[in-house]
Amino acid sequence: MLGGRAGKMALPSNGLILLRKLRENLLPCDDEENEMRARKEFIVGGYGPTQCWVPVGTEVVAKHQLTRLRQQAKVASQWNSLFDGKQCKLSNRFLCTLSEFGLHNMRGSDEGIELIVAGVIKGLAEEVGLPLSNLALAYGCPSRRTLARGDKRLEADVLMSVV
Repeated sequence: MLGGRAGKMALPSNGLILLRKLRENLLPCDDEENEMRARKEFIVGGYGPTQCWVPVGTEVVAKHQLTRLRQQAKVASQWNSLFDGKQCKLSNRFLCTLSEFGLHNMRGSDEGIELIVAGVIKGLAEEVGLPLSNLALAYGCPSRRTLARGDKRLEADVLMSVV
């Protein structure tokens, strides 16, 4: 490719490819493609010692950075999917973890645990900049009944591990 145009050529026996030979072997463009190229502006994009022409508004990004950005986007969409329904979608494992920490709330009420869980989730959402409305928080957080089921699952897990 040269200037965004494709071409074909056989590798010379001496291994040298001249710019003149590259230009001679470019495939012809149709008129519409030539007009489109003439309207586009290009800037030099670089990554390390490598430089290439890229259209204005684009950026050269390393593959590992792109992979990291995709993983972060996946985490953000998973977070949003936890709170986009009309009931709690938290996993049973997470509910057992909540129950484990809730055991330290001696003589505390179930309402207190429910409020602490909602407060922590709301605080984390604000801290990382993910949107979470109060209604979505109310639907997505575990209710007292769901937390009680988590307590029973935890009790069963502990009983099975002891026996």
